[in-house]
Amino acid sequence: MIKITITTFLFLLSFLTLAAHVEPVQTKTGEQEIIDIISGIKYGWENGDGQWKVVHTHSSGRDNLPKKEH
Repeated sequence: MIKITITTFLFLLSFLTLAAHVEPVQTKTGEQEIIDIISGIKYGWENGDGQWKVVHTHSSGRDNLPKKEH
């Protein structure tokens, strides 16, 4: 009984030690996601097929679109 208890304890200890040193896979930090969202708003947006549609703006921030005739 003591051998089983010691073996189980050592197994759990080694497993938990290894598990504590495994770094989790990080995709993007929250800060990087916010920067990407702001860049998307500022420079354009993805149109669904991986291509980015660029919106050209004047320094005033208004879109560089042709004016509508009235």
